[in-house]
Amino acid sequence: MKRQNRTKILIGGVDAMPPALDAVIDGRMHATVRNPSCRIHGGAIIAGVAAVVSGEKTGAGGIPKHVVTDGPVVTKANAPGMQWMESHLLI
Repeated sequence: MKRQNRTKILIGGVDAMPPALDAVIDGRMHATVRNPSCRIHGGAIIAGVAAVVSGEKTGAGGIPKHVVTDGPVVTKANAPGMQWMESHLLI
């Protein structure tokens, strides 16, 4: 975009990998979204254990077919914290 002088286009991405975090911090990307596999897979395990322990079933009134997990939007304001957490294997 820069080479084509398209400076008003905001660039975003998904997965918040270290190069993307650097680009957000440097202002080359507007934002990225963290897709934390540990929360996605860990959440599924926790939901499964909770269902077994409580005897909860799927279907009406039970465990929904789709459960949305969180993944933060990473901006210049919070990218350094996300980068620190990644470098310490916390996410």
